[in-house]
Amino acid sequence: MRDKVFTSDFILEGAYKLATKSGLSAITARGLSKSIGISTQPLYVGFQSISELRAATSKLMFTRIEEKYFLKNRTIDDFVDNFYCYVKEQKIQYLSLTTDRYSLEETQSFFFKKFCESIADNKTKSKCSAELLLTYAQIVGPIVALVTTADQFDDPEIIQELCEPIVWEYLEKVKV
Repeated sequence: MRDKVFTSDFILEGAYKLATKSGLSAITARGLSKSIGISTQPLYVGFQSISELRAATSKLMFTRIEEKYFLKNRTIDDFVDNFYCYVKEQKIQYLSLTTDRYSLEETQSFFFKKFCESIADNKTKSKCSAELLLTYAQIVGPIVALVTTADQFDDPEIIQELCEPIVWEYLEKVKV
């Protein structure tokens, strides 16, 4: 009887599911092999190291987030809607990514980049500035707080109402 062959895609998908629930730091040889029900040996057939597997998993996660939530991201309103929908639908993944030592910085950079892209079409200075970072934090903070602490919160209109004055204040400050 032949041994089963575990493909890189199978292993990567298992790593994706594990990281979604527990963060990228949960991807260890033993942790992942236990999670997907295989020995540790097949992990190294498609990936030279656990670091390489974590990097591939991270890339897959952010590609999927981009494709599902940020294809339309031309305005700040788009960003607010997109970010809200992502955190609402993928709360566990978001919390895993933002509380994990391997993914925290990359996650924050990803969402800040999406925010910057959403204001690029406005006639504003879209370079990284203290004002821009503060505006980003003022928008993202309430969304995360409301969605992750209030399980029954399901009102995107309130989110827009909360964010609108912050956005307009920023746009007024940075007009060219």
